[in-house]
Amino acid sequence: MKKDRPIYTPEFRQNAIELTYARGKSVASVARDLGISVNTLHDWRRKARLTGTEPALPADATLEERFRRLERELELVRQERDILKKTIAYFAERPT
Repeated sequence: MKKDRPIYTPEFRQNAIELTYARGKSVASVARDLGISVNTLHDWRRKARLTGTEPALPADATLEERFRRLERELELVRQERDILKKTIAYFAERPT
C-alpha cells in the first residue's frame, strides 16, 4: 500500500525556508522542529533559489553569510551560462 504524502501549503513552505535563513538555525534543525525531511527542506530551498522566491538575508546578516550566499548564486549563474553556451553551440552546428 502506498503511503499518503503530506501536502504542505505554499505559506508553510515559505515560512520553513525563511526559518532556515534565520541566524543560528541549520536546515537540519528547522526540518526536525517542523517534522519534515531534511531532503524535502533542501529541495524547497533549491526551488526557491531557482524561481527567485528565496528570502533576502536579514539586515544583520554577517558579511560571511552574505558572501556564501553570493558565491552560491554566482555558481548557479555560471551553470546557467554554460548550459546556454552549449545550447547555442548545438543549434549553430545543426544543419537547417
